[in-house]
Amino acid sequence: CTQNHHHPSILAQSIHKCLSRTSRFSFQRRVSYYPRVSMSKHNQTFPHTPTIILLCGIPATGKSTLLSRLKQENGGTLTWCIEQWDNHYEKQLIQQDKGQESHTGMHFDPVQYKEQRQKWTHSLRSRIRQAATGESGQILIVEDNFYLNSMRRDMFLICQEVGAIYGEVILRCCLETSLQRNAQRTFPIPTKVIERMDALFEYNPRNREMKKRHLELDTEQCNAKECLDRIITFVHSLKPVENRSLEKQLEKVLSRQSNVESVKHQLDLMLRKYTASLLKSLEGKSGQSPNILARKLGPLRKEFISLHASHCEDMIRDHRSVTNTLNEHSIPEEILIHFADHFKDFVYLQLV
Repeated sequence: CTQNHHHPSILAQSIHKCLSRTSRFSFQRRVSYYPRVSMSKHNQTFPHTPTIILLCGIPATGKSTLLSRLKQENGGTLTWCIEQWDNHYEKQLIQQDKGQESHTGMHFDPVQYKEQRQKWTHSLRSRIRQAATGESGQILIVEDNFYLNSMRRDMFLICQEVGAIYGEVILRCCLETSLQRNAQRTFPIPTKVIERMDALFEYNPRNREMKKRHLELDTEQCNAKECLDRIITFVHSLKPVENRSLEKQLEKVLSRQSNVESVKHQLDLMLRKYTASLLKSLEGKSGQSPNILARKLGPLRKEFISLHASHCEDMIRDHRSVTNTLNEHSIPEEILIHFADHFKDFVYLQLV
């Protein structure tokens, strides 16, 4: 980062406090257009279809380096653009800081952070729908961590709705390498944020169609040029997401909604029982009183359930299929234990 930040800790603080607070990536317009890049073959195959590529990974896996390489590419006549949440949010912080007489009083506002991401999401969705009705295709690369499947699935469903082309590229490297690269940054992200995100990152898509449009690259094994070449080949192989009939979608949604609501209720009961032991483990680590922690755990529990109920329902269905217990209605004990541990990580990320 080469920008002159008055408060380098603001971005790190925002990432630390809001890493899991919103399950939807978002955006407020910050678009860079580069009219020439060597993907024109793809544009000839689907000349009127927008293409959405998600560039994902924990911090310091090489996403920004890869995008810098992409900006230097020449050849072809494809119109494309890049959306980067971090760059946008840093810009908002700088503008906010300049508008204050005293920089020492500036503090991170989680409400404002969430509002900005919601605006980003809404604007990005609108752009994709608008692009789908245009006369020429465009490649839109959206760069963020996207560490949960639900974050990536939201974009996939938009592409399915408008018949756009969808692909997701996840950059990986070992945690030690990520931490070493992060330490070399001008404004490094807190180590525990990267460690928690690495532990929570959901690499494998659960959706069958998303698995067909999924690419993982090890940035320790491939340099930026090799990664870019593989991404271009990957993009060439992608086709528009088929939009299933509305009747089938509605039937499936209604059935799944009923199952997910039941799972939410059972998860809520389990996590309420788990709260007492979790409070004891948090005492002395968070620097907050038990009463304050108890008030914060309620909203966090609801947010966690909202984020992971669908995943839990998928795991239950797979478990019942393997164990031939399709008539069982309760959540298996091993799945409850899995989500209890996951909830602990989720809470520690927010409060410790």
